[in-house]
Amino acid sequence: LSLGATGQQAVAGYRKDAIRAGLIPTLNSMMVVGLVTLPGIITGQLLSGIEPLNAASYQILIMFMLAFTNLIATLLITYGLTRQFFNQYEQLTI
Repeated sequence: LSLGATGQQAVAGYRKDAIRAGLIPTLNSMMVVGLVTLPGIITGQLLSGIEPLNAASYQILIMFMLAFTNLIATLLITYGLTRQFFNQYEQLTI
């Protein structure tokens, strides 16, 4: 800030780290979905007689929706906190 950066520029690195840290648990669960556990929606659909490929595609869709929801929430929180800590004149207000 003292060198002329805006509030958004000053916290860009911290925001990037926060977004990465917020997505790590979701990405880790997506990596092991098929290896460690067979998720409930696939099990239920297989027992009801749906083709395995369709059941797997539904599970992949749901995992991507959960990851996207997590991404949107993380982005909203980080941008909201940035707006909360800087006023309209790009001054830090704590």
